Amino acid sequence: MKMNTTIGALALGLGIAVTAQAQDVYITGSTAFRGQIFTALTDLGLTPQNGSSGGNNSFTCSGTITPIAGLLPTITANEPALIGNSVNAYCTFSGSAEGVSALITPGAASYIDNNATGTGTFSHTGVDLAFSDVWQAVTGFPTPPLEELQSATDGNNLPYAGIAVQPFAVVENSVANADGINNIKSFDWEVLYGNGNIGINFLTGTNLQTEVIAVGRYPLSGTRITMVLDDNPYTASPQQTLKQWALTSTGGSLPANCPGLASTDGSSPTGTAWVALPLGDGGFANGDGYFSGGNVGKAIHYSSTHSLTVNYPALAYISWSDAAKLTGGTGQTSGGNEGPISWDGQNPWTGGVYPALNGTNAWNTTALVNGGYELWGYEHLYVNNNDVGTWYETTFGPGLIDAIQYELVRTSPRIAVLESEMKVYRIQDGGTLSHF
Repeated sequence: MKMNTTIGALALGLGIAVTAQAQDVYITGSTAFRGQIFTALTDLGLTPQNGSSGGNNSFTCSGTITPIAGLLPTITANEPALIGNSVNAYCTFSGSAEGVSALITPGAASYIDNNATGTGTFSHTGVDLAFSDVWQAVTGFPTPPLEELQSATDGNNLPYAGIAVQPFAVVENSVANADGINNIKSFDWEVLYGNGNIGINFLTGTNLQTEVIAVGRYPLSGTRITMVLDDNPYTASPQQTLKQWALTSTGGSLPANCPGLASTDGSSPTGTAWVALPLGDGGFANGDGYFSGGNVGKAIHYSSTHSLTVNYPALAYISWSDAAKLTGGTGQTSGGNEGPISWDGQNPWTGGVYPALNGTNAWNTTALVNGGYELWGYEHLYVNNNDVGTWYETTFGPGLIDAIQYELVRTSPRIAVLESEMKVYRIQDGGTLSHF
């Protein structure tokens, strides 16, 4: 994983010419921020390898750090030693808590080769950096404590450490939209995910007897933990049991991994029916779910555009960045559109009807910044304790944060905000908002 500096020094001492060896960096954790990480790596001058894309859960970017013009002054001021380094950034994402766990207890993971013409993957044990939508304390892996990295420009923001504020949204498929669902209260969310379904009359005030089903992430997801704690921070446990559904084929017993549950990037979750996930599926005692927010969004989109055995109205929770990928187009029900709904009466978008990417509408960052929209968490970057004091902690990690923050403020429409832009803060995940 690390460059062998002893061998390099010996070679130089003997007068032997040495070609600089690339630094390998292994990055994991939250899927919600993967698109921003991918773009930040390319802004630093690294090239996507082997068909890598920011929409995938795994990608590799390699090359020499040569920041783009707009980012160069920040890197020059904060992390000048980063410039000119040859780097292979191997990234694979499945969940915040899983990323924190990987820093503490190394396990094997699959990565994309750094060969632009290749098609292979390889297995590697151990990671250097992990992104998390939640603080380490609520991941289920609170010890030993990990160091959280910041950019040099964020030093005054402590103790509210974080790269940025990551907002989330409840989204619906076209069936739910056609049935008139446009808002969910936190109490109803608790009922929906506690039971796996809820009568649509609780969400619309109508006399319809339709059941709305719950779709979401697997237990090691920071998005899932954030939703649980933001919904009911006073009594909820981060590992609270949630009952959820997934797309699969009809007939027979539920397979160990329903289509789309695993972190596969090549195809959308498909199937002919929504099937309730057993609580023990996948080895998790508190209910399984999709491994990435991207696959949750794909499942919502698939159920919006294909006729299933039973066309349940479905609600799910994903980041604004994943919600932005929903088309919002006409679905299987005439006039029905997929997309986000309001949380406790506050819209997550502005400018009329969804979709947010139609050129005129935008995510409601004003309500987010002012505290009107409360469904969010801080995005954190943790470093392996073995890397503390090394280039990974002092140079590459902070430089990557600078690149992410550079990209966030230039993304249109905005799908996240900097911590420094917030006029409110919270001192724990799901905690009460306070004004600065």
